[in-house]
Amino acid sequence: MAKFYVLGGGNEIGASCYFIELDGTKFLLDCGIRPSSKKTYPDFINFLSQGYVDGFWDIDAILLSHSHLDHIGALPSISQDLKNNIYISSENSELFPCMLSQTLKNNSDSENIKLYSENQVKKTLEKVNFIDFNKSFFINDIKITFYPAGHILGASCILLESKEGNFLYTGDFSYDFQYTVPSIDLPKGVKIDTLISENTYGDIEIKKSKDDLIMDFINEINASLKNEHNIIIPAFALGRTQEIAMILNDYIERGLVLNNPEIFIDGLSQKISHIYENKGFKIYSNYIKNAPRNLYKNIKHLKSKIVICSSGMLLEGSASYKYYKNIRDLESAKVIFTGYLDPLSYGNKVYKNKDFEKSIIVKHGLSAHTDSKGIFDLIKHTNPKRIIYVHTGDNSSNILFKTHKLFPKTDTIMSFNNMKLII
Repeated sequence: MAKFYVLGGGNEIGASCYFIELDGTKFLLDCGIRPSSKKTYPDFINFLSQGYVDGFWDIDAILLSHSHLDHIGALPSISQDLKNNIYISSENSELFPCMLSQTLKNNSDSENIKLYSENQVKKTLEKVNFIDFNKSFFINDIKITFYPAGHILGASCILLESKEGNFLYTGDFSYDFQYTVPSIDLPKGVKIDTLISENTYGDIEIKKSKDDLIMDFINEINASLKNEHNIIIPAFALGRTQEIAMILNDYIERGLVLNNPEIFIDGLSQKISHIYENKGFKIYSNYIKNAPRNLYKNIKHLKSKIVICSSGMLLEGSASYKYYKNIRDLESAKVIFTGYLDPLSYGNKVYKNKDFEKSIIVKHGLSAHTDSKGIFDLIKHTNPKRIIYVHTGDNSSNILFKTHKLFPKTDTIMSFNNMKLII
């Protein structure tokens, strides 16, 4: 029988890490950190006490869904014990090392996530194998295939086929077409026994079309540009920054953004944006450039500038944190959040207290995660015998009732950290 254990990322978003044993072959699905929490790592100690493995050298493979740090950032902490057995999709060949370098203790550009020595990160990178989408490979008798998940560049849904059943781990996924990545792409008729699905926004069904959501965002920007206000857009360095840049490029070219504003990219977002450019995406243009050095110090003296900068949650020490600190007392400035805000993050604190800020604080739903409709569409597509919800956001436990109602014959499980299952 299959064994499943949640080390982190069960009833939370952050530190995604799940153990699964199939036909005696042992895997970790993702191995992330909690960037906004003092409890940084998955619960490795409690996991090792359960007797599933003698140590991490017993893990046959670590399968990674994508390169966000909440899915990969804990790897260097266990890298000395690992075999050369880390797998991630080929589109991450430049993104993975760039993101992992942000955890280096001596990285002056790090957004305050300084956890590891150069040797720890180097050992991790030496053990990574990059796998093309839709090309199956075997770990012992388990057949593994990475499929495009949407979400961000290189994000994968991971299918494990075994005698004990077929398991699909979604990672983070989206059915929406984005400028930087197409939607999730699973083959028709794929047979799934157990679906392990993200549940970030399981309590939400987005009624507006993607085009309408983008137009709301553009209207928000135009309202500020009309008054010559500066706009700070905190954004995840990987995925969100590039998506926003391509949206703005497109809408400026179509004449839908006022006054053709100067737009700057800052923080780690710059390095990731250059990787996207090398892969053929048009991030930079006549309107969008890298921010000059220390622009955050002078931003309050400028007018009608837009800055897209990491981190997306105003992580202390990040570029977006520095910009916010320099414009927070200005009525002529606006901060636009466009993605997920961890409840423990400084960005969430700012947003929750927006009525007490002099600058204008708003949030627009341009997330790269699916909503409840997307989750239900995936269930219809895969027709699993059981569903295990992981990566559960605030209030998203409400999806349990809706799933039971729509799919009464499907066994539905809401996971929590340190939960163990025999399937």
